Amino acid sequence: MNTDAQNSNREIDSISQLLEKNYIKGDTNPGITLKNATALYYLSREKKFYPGQVYSIFEEAKLYQLNGDFDSALVKINEGIDLAKVNNDNNMLCRILLLYQRVLLQLDHLNAAKQILYKTEYYNKLIKNEDDRRLNEVCIILARVDLLTISDNFDKDTAEEVTKLKKQAYSECLKINDSNKRKKVTLIYTLQSLTSCLVDQKKIDEARKYVGITERLLVSFPDNTFIVRNFITKGIIEKESQNYPLAIEYFSKAINNSQKDYNRYEQYEVYALIAESYEEMKDFEKSTFFSKRYKRLMDSITLVKKKSGDVNFINNINVKVLDTKTKIPADRSNLIIGVSVILLGVLIVVFYSRMRKKKRLNYAGNTTEDPISDNFIALEKPITENYIENNPKSEKTKELILLAKEDINVFYIEFQKMYPDFYTTLKNKYTDLNISDINFCSLLKMNFGIKEISQYTNSTIRAAEARRYRINKKMQLKSQNELYMILSTIN
Repeated sequence: MNTDAQNSNREIDSISQLLEKNYIKGDTNPGITLKNATALYYLSREKKFYPGQVYSIFEEAKLYQLNGDFDSALVKINEGIDLAKVNNDNNMLCRILLLYQRVLLQLDHLNAAKQILYKTEYYNKLIKNEDDRRLNEVCIILARVDLLTISDNFDKDTAEEVTKLKKQAYSECLKINDSNKRKKVTLIYTLQSLTSCLVDQKKIDEARKYVGITERLLVSFPDNTFIVRNFITKGIIEKESQNYPLAIEYFSKAINNSQKDYNRYEQYEVYALIAESYEEMKDFEKSTFFSKRYKRLMDSITLVKKKSGDVNFINNINVKVLDTKTKIPADRSNLIIGVSVILLGVLIVVFYSRMRKKKRLNYAGNTTEDPISDNFIALEKPITENYIENNPKSEKTKELILLAKEDINVFYIEFQKMYPDFYTTLKNKYTDLNISDINFCSLLKMNFGIKEISQYTNSTIRAAEARRYRINKKMQLKSQNELYMILSTIN
């Protein structure tokens, strides 16, 4: 029995060391890592060895999240929360909740993601080890930035705040002891996040500086996920510098490397970027080829997201985590209550609006709509539908909206027929705008949201937000509302 126990302990130690190599040397292979984490989990559970069990749960959940297997990630996250709570492990609770918050964002549970972030701050304050606390604080800052980035009120001031916070996160990283095995992975992640932000703001020289720092770190930490992200960032820098051949070279390398891990989220982003680069080079055949690949992958990801994340299961996790001991600041608590009341009112209005619309459609025999899909559309696109109903050219508007969904290039052509002065008016008044900017403005005029525009133009939400921000800057406007007002007056 003693020999068996010793062998089991040696095996646990051996597998733990293999997993720790990921943080020390960046020597990762997702398939092998998942296999090792699973083996460690069952061995540790059998021996009731808490450190190995909770560590393996976190690693499994992280890999599932990276590969878009959200349901498996949620199961592991739920188990990890229970285990860490029983053992009063505030550090692992904080790390698992930060991962949970990321999953919630990917599944569009925005309000829950905000509340979970407050809870991570609460647990992080209870951690005694300064390095662990600082590492978690870096991730908390970056999570806070993610929430700012997807805000509807994203403007120049918000962009500056985002950059400031990411630089703060980088400074905190540098203070961490070099002996901490999580320092390097957190440092690279932070640097890449900061670089992307600088590129979006067209601070190209500064972005190149941080890319250089990242590349030096990647020599001793050749993690494939970070290597792919670095190629994407370098490609975006060259794309913004209008060096499209070099941008395409970097994007092609990113595609080749991402196929090793089959990370769909990396692939769909880079497909959109390489399609845009070919379009700028007037190589429409290759642009269309990558656009179609992006669209297929985007449809696949959207389908997975719709089928993922059992609401009842997520609510149970939230109730478990957001107990009465959570000290959310009073102003945040009031904000949450206020937002909830407003959302409830919007939902009621949308519900009755949809019911009235269904009654109007019923006489035409249109009774085959899926009620779940119908509600989903109502929540996602109330502005566009209202625009259709109140636009005097509603029939033509409906056709344009359908074209935007089916063939964006035909939409641009038909839009110009409906609004013949739109392009020339914008170009004459705002000479810095290029054709891509004005095409984007035509979609804004149709009252499409950023998420819709990103889908129809085969780009990422971040790219669409960055485009809107650059247009505001070129037009020297103070806010996004001013942009919408100007576009609405051009007929």
